[in-house]
Amino acid sequence: MPHQHTHNSKRIKEAFLLNFFFAILEFIGGLFSNSVAILSDALHDLGDSLALALAWFLERKAEGLKPTKDYSYGFARLRLMGALLNSLILVLGSVFILIEAISRFEHQIEPQADLMLIMALVGLFFNGIAFYRLEGGSLNQKMVRMHLLEDILGWLAVLIGSILLQFTDWYFIDPLLSVVISLYILKGVYHRLKETVDLLLQKVPAGLSLAEIESRLLAHQKVKGLHHVHLWSLDGHQHVLTAHIQISETVGVKELDALRKELIQALEGFNLSHHTLQFEYQSASCED
Repeated sequence: MPHQHTHNSKRIKEAFLLNFFFAILEFIGGLFSNSVAILSDALHDLGDSLALALAWFLERKAEGLKPTKDYSYGFARLRLMGALLNSLILVLGSVFILIEAISRFEHQIEPQADLMLIMALVGLFFNGIAFYRLEGGSLNQKMVRMHLLEDILGWLAVLIGSILLQFTDWYFIDPLLSVVISLYILKGVYHRLKETVDLLLQKVPAGLSLAEIESRLLAHQKVKGLHHVHLWSLDGHQHVLTAHIQISETVGVKELDALRKELIQALEGFNLSHHTLQFEYQSASCED
């Protein structure tokens, strides 16, 4: 497994370097081509570069950082801080590009269609390589791949616009593409930001059902009741379950460990990284 982690972080690092290098080229190309669409995609790529850099950093740190007395669950929630920061950067940048694009509708500037076409082809090439290199791998790696897929779609839009500008003088196409790209980015950011906030508020992880988990626990003949059942996630992948489980007084202390193992086995498939099951006799009063 350590070798696999190292392999994943290496690929993410490669994708980050490619994305960051091309984002700088995009800003230069966008300025010289007078294309606000390229500038908007450059901003998107820069935001993705930050996400890639954070993913690479966390993938590396996950190999060495262990839980401490002060951080007993470890440092998995750094991913949420990174996601929140990246989302805010993309929102601010997209709003700025939208304002610039709207002004271009009133004061149209002729973009350099030839340079736009070249930049689009190079952008598809760079992002295509990074996308292909990240095939498979960890969940972290798959999320990074989604960022790159958005970049590829953005460059396809720029490519189509640059081809149209070769045959027409519809200069409004460039700011129109910028608006479309920015709105598409904001839509994706909204979903990621909502997911991040849900995780910070300790909402039940998407795809899991607290009622189904309770049903699995109550199906055991020795379980007589449940309360204080909580299901939340550290980072969207590592889920935590805590529960107070009422049992009959006929269950002896020596049977508790076997009962705990049986209940944990019944919960297989829910991707739970941490379990805290507290047993209480029915006649006992719960203190919290």
